[in-house]
Amino acid sequence: MLETSLVVSISEFSSGRHWHNNLPVLLFGNLGEGSTNRWLDFMSTDLNSFIEGSGMSVSGYTTNQLWTSLLHLFGHTDDHFGNRDPSLPLGPL
Repeated sequence: MLETSLVVSISEFSSGRHWHNNLPVLLFGNLGEGSTNRWLDFMSTDLNSFIEGSGMSVSGYTTNQLWTSLLHLFGHTDDHFGNRDPSLPLGPL
């Protein structure tokens, strides 16, 4: 079933302190042309620093970039998803 499906699992918070930065995201399935069986780490810090900082760390990427990447996976050519905030990066991951 996962050969033609994509399951997105995303948490609301990155840590027990309810920070909204560096959200863990899991993608399951084999949809599209992308490589599978990969681990992509977009965190801007190592795990120990993340834990010591109580989960407060900024990766520099947004979930809107994730959704834009998924739109591209489905064949759309959109250059952004959601609001165009000039202080945030646009485009796919």
